[in-house]
Amino acid sequence: MSRFVKNPRLEEELSQLPGLIQAAHDIAERTAQIARRIAPRGDSPAGEHYTDMIDVEIASEKGRPVVRVVANKDTSVHIEFGTSDTPVFAPLRRAAMSVGRLK
Repeated sequence: MSRFVKNPRLEEELSQLPGLIQAAHDIAERTAQIARRIAPRGDSPAGEHYTDMIDVEIASEKGRPVVRVVANKDTSVHIEFGTSDTPVFAPLRRAAMSVGRLK
């Protein structure tokens, strides 16, 4: 019988693979494009400019690269999750689900 032993450096080694960050960035860009397309537009200042808030960032956490799709404005949380006066639009969540990376 074989026994699985986890490589303690797996995440570090994966993050160093050529093309992995580019592949993650490509998926994030596709997700951001979809989020911009389905984001609300309208008369509200947040709605008019929300698509400009959506961006892709590459950061480093614990020495490892991380690729994210973000909405860089305080009001973006209201568009994503809604308020007592506005509905939930969830463009980031819906975009991530549409590319099949979030279930």
